[in-house]
Amino acid sequence: MDDHDQCHNNSPNLRRSVPDGTVTEPVRTRWTPKPEQILILESIFNSGMVNPPKGETVRIRKLLEQFGSVGDANVFYWFQNRRSRSRRRQRQLQASLVAEQQSLKLKEKQAVY
Repeated sequence: MDDHDQCHNNSPNLRRSVPDGTVTEPVRTRWTPKPEQILILESIFNSGMVNPPKGETVRIRKLLEQFGSVGDANVFYWFQNRRSRSRRRQRQLQASLVAEQQSLKLKEKQAVY
């Protein structure tokens, strides 16, 4: 089974039924990491491992499983999303610093006149 096809939830797939009683496709629930799992993931990310290779992803998953169900794909996507959040925050911080510098320059010019 491909890592990305693994179940992303903590409970088995549930089947959804419609009012006439027919059963539709299975419903997937999202993986919600436990606080302990988040602490471990953040610690690894902040240590500099922002894009772990496959072998490390498996090792991390085994470590996280002590605190609840998790798949390799969950770990892979957590790091992908965390890198994205980190880059977005960095861009926002940079933009706010540039705006602040421009504001200070404008105030300096106004003070001169």
